[in-house]
Amino acid sequence: MEVKQEAPAAKGPGALVLGIETSCDETAAAVVRDGKEILSNVISSQVDLHRIYG
Repeated sequence: MEVKQEAPAAKGPGALVLGIETSCDETAAAVVRDGKEILSNVISSQVDLHRIYG
């Protein structure tokens, strides 16, 4: 069986992490590089939709 070795992360653009959070009325996602730099962050909420029903 052939095993490929990947290049060390230090030579590349860094580790990218996709974080996803959900609840009953909100969903959020973010892409973070090396745990330090937020590249993207979005939130989708249904709070306004639910507000009309109390």
